[in-house]
Amino acid sequence: MLAMTAGFLSILLWPTLPSYWVACSFLVLAIILLKTHHLAASFIAGLSICIISINIHFTDLKTLLTANSSIKGEIVSLPVQGKHHNRFYFELSQINDGTEVHKSNSRIQVIWPGQHKLNQGQRLALTIKAKPLVGLFNQGTFNYQRFLVSNNVIATVSVIDGKIIADSTNLRAQLAQRFDEVSDNYKSMRFMRALVIGDKRYFNQHDWKVLQYTGTSHLFAISGLHLGFVCLMAMMIIRPLIRMCIRHNHLATLCIMGCTIFVGVFYSLLAGFSYPTVRALVMLIVASGFVCLAQRVAIFQIIAITLFIIGLINPLGFLSQGLWLSLFALICVVTCSKWFARRAQLERMNFQNRAMQWLGQLLKLQLMLVIGLCGIQMLFFGGVSLIAPITNIVAVPVITLIVLPIGLLATLCDQLSLFQLSDWGFHVTDTVLTLLFELLTWISNANFVWQGIAASRWIVSIIISFSMILILKIVNAKYSLYILCFIMAIVFGLISNSLHTDVKAWRVDFLDVGHGNSSVIQKGNRAMVIDTGNVLGEHSTMAQNIVIPFIAQREIAHVDYIMVTHHDSDHSAGLKSLLERFPLAQVITNRDAICNGGSFEWQGLAIKLTKALGKLPKSHETENNRSCLIHIQNEFGSALFSGDIERRAEKLLVNQLDKTWQAQVLQVPHHGSKTSSSVDFINLVSPQFAIVSTASFNQWHFPASLVISRYRRASTKLINTGEVGQITVDFRQAGPYIINYRRQRSPFWYNGDLSFGHYQR
Repeated sequence: MLAMTAGFLSILLWPTLPSYWVACSFLVLAIILLKTHHLAASFIAGLSICIISINIHFTDLKTLLTANSSIKGEIVSLPVQGKHHNRFYFELSQINDGTEVHKSNSRIQVIWPGQHKLNQGQRLALTIKAKPLVGLFNQGTFNYQRFLVSNNVIATVSVIDGKIIADSTNLRAQLAQRFDEVSDNYKSMRFMRALVIGDKRYFNQHDWKVLQYTGTSHLFAISGLHLGFVCLMAMMIIRPLIRMCIRHNHLATLCIMGCTIFVGVFYSLLAGFSYPTVRALVMLIVASGFVCLAQRVAIFQIIAITLFIIGLINPLGFLSQGLWLSLFALICVVTCSKWFARRAQLERMNFQNRAMQWLGQLLKLQLMLVIGLCGIQMLFFGGVSLIAPITNIVAVPVITLIVLPIGLLATLCDQLSLFQLSDWGFHVTDTVLTLLFELLTWISNANFVWQGIAASRWIVSIIISFSMILILKIVNAKYSLYILCFIMAIVFGLISNSLHTDVKAWRVDFLDVGHGNSSVIQKGNRAMVIDTGNVLGEHSTMAQNIVIPFIAQREIAHVDYIMVTHHDSDHSAGLKSLLERFPLAQVITNRDAICNGGSFEWQGLAIKLTKALGKLPKSHETENNRSCLIHIQNEFGSALFSGDIERRAEKLLVNQLDKTWQAQVLQVPHHGSKTSSSVDFINLVSPQFAIVSTASFNQWHFPASLVISRYRRASTKLINTGEVGQITVDFRQAGPYIINYRRQRSPFWYNGDLSFGHYQR
């Protein structure tokens, strides 16, 4: 079983998705090895099952990507109605490609332009335009593409026309509607919705930031903690009642476990059977099964069996970040609890000493959770909350012992029309949640609460040391090993802090911001930003969601300059957000005098600015053609940022500029539009590398094939953020070194092109 589970887990490391014939070949090999090498055979069999399962999962993609397909199915999530569109998950029942009707049970994400009154559970008939899954890929930001894949989504579709064919709604949708009706009466209703029905649609950017920085975001997701507590409460109520009615011990146990599982299933239903809830439910069912069989098993055996079942049912679940966070948290809790239990002598203590002992162990447990989870948190979120042990000691009991039970009871009373009781319950939970969130907000404003990956290396060294000490204690190691561990930690800290890069080295990160531009130039721990990206949704910008988190992940202490090549939204929409975060940064735009041919020096880098200064025809007197060109150079290399200039401006610039404006790296003008990148301009700059910032599968077909051919003829390597994600250029003594996100930083199949060659523009 463990060997097969290891085969399932290989999904995390595949560079590409193997085809059916590869899986069949592996199955034959597994059969051959079954008698002589049964562990190897089991691993290969698990790998084969995983490959077949995922290929079946994406089978409907080819049919779905047919132009103007029509589909039928059911809404399986709470729709998010925005200003311009409605977004929801949709479970397909059939796909009509115009020639044939295909049955399907695939899940897609639907974006329906306009305002539509929709609810979970409704059945729809839609005419759609489908696109493969795609996400933006940058360091320190959320991997949206992986998130969609882990939630079984195979494509994103935009609705051309649609209608409701069955207007029934489920219990979760009805509760969401009721919460909408009473939400104005309670300040913290958005948090109650998350705890009762797993509805986090109303969380804003500030909420997520506070929860992330304080390490409490897990408390507002219906997962193992909440499901386990609800089932425990149910068992405490059900158990004495069943024992009174049923005398047979084993039969009573079966009934108790059956009722507990029923409560768990019902609570999972309220959460829409989200993946974290289903995962916790599987573990509950496995543990209940062993209880019913009267067998004592270790928690690690239950974890192993749960992972095996997840791999058989849905191996894509292994891509979920929540799975690994909850798994490692559970392992830390169990391990630390056993360790503390061996050392606690509570029999002869009075109540006060017992309480202090319990509080001390709880604090140690939270500290161990931070240490045990720091690696995986840094991997997933680019940082770790140092204040999480304290905040969780307060927040966990408040949420689980007060807010959750009273909130569920208030919801039940509301459904039974006991409005006075429900109003009292909602007021209590609202008051408690408001006070708790104000406390968390106050704590999150401290500068030290969140530390990124590049933090101080001493923090990483200390965390590794604590982890080693914990492992040594568990295995009862000799004291000499403790001393060795301590010496190694000091040596690691000294070496890592003594390492430094060449003071003349610098780097440029061309961020993946879809259709738009944003680049961060970093030298040491200081930076400047060129362009800020577009808006993202209705209430946020690329700067808030990508540029600022990237800067935080890189541990950049100061942003000295924010430069805007021109004021089109896709280059300047995030300026306000960046200034709120970095109020001391100096702003330079194409409307400032310095862009008429000025220059300055920044940390040893020579920076020149200009724009097309000649007269343009009236039809070409646009914001694009008034873009400010920014040239950055030192002895290690040079880069030129050209904004959105077009041929007319390029013609003026060719006559205006000399060879000192040549650059090894060029930001391609106007996202690779055929109206830009003239041959004369390319020859003037003479770049080795051309970086174009576009959205994947964009409607303008940028970069244009004509432009690609021009750069190819000039022996310039063209690299597209829409294809490879964030592009980093390191300027070193040996010359520019380029690395991209998708193919080098995280070269796994779920980060790649998920059209599998089926998408036709």
